[in-house]
Amino acid sequence: IRILNIDILSRSKIVKLFGDKAYAIRQIGSAVVELGWLAAGRYEGLIAPLTTPWDAGAGALIVKEAGGLVSDWQGKDWQIDDKTLLVSNRLIHSQILRISREI
Repeated sequence: IRILNIDILSRSKIVKLFGDKAYAIRQIGSAVVELGWLAAGRYEGLIAPLTTPWDAGAGALIVKEAGGLVSDWQGKDWQIDDKTLLVSNRLIHSQILRISREI
């Protein structure tokens, strides 16, 4: 699971909640690149608390076209103006969703 765009205060809480399930907590500067990697199967899930339409929109479409799930942190279908983003390969979506609701 990748975790993007987190502030310093949220970092410790997120690490605690995800524990050893999280592969990386980082930001490479482009959500669309991370989402493309997920669509390609490099990892299973991604959460991002602060998304922007110009960065996440194309990546969300790529993931959907590859068969993945894209939602907000409440489990609703992700909309272009949503601030939270949860993306997965379908297999672990409910698990990530359950944890992200505690953040």
